[in-house]
Amino acid sequence: MRRVIELGRGAQPIESTVSLKQGTTTWIAKPLGGRVTCESGTLWLCFDGEQLDIVLEPGETHLCAKHSALSIHALSPSVIRLA
Repeated sequence: MRRVIELGRGAQPIESTVSLKQGTTTWIAKPLGGRVTCESGTLWLCFDGEQLDIVLEPGETHLCAKHSALSIHALSPSVIRLA
């Protein structure tokens, strides 16, 4: 089963914190304008159909500039903040 998170857009952006076990992946369906912050652990980010991979360590943030779906894979037990 594929876990997909929708980031809210509009007047009230949605902010959430998600815990991931090592080896699990979650997807952001429409990440454009969203911010992914690694609170703990190590994250591997990949945009669907793109060749660029991004690795986030604790305290690092990525601002999403693409519409394509984003996979977030936990390389270690991780906590992410999505806004």
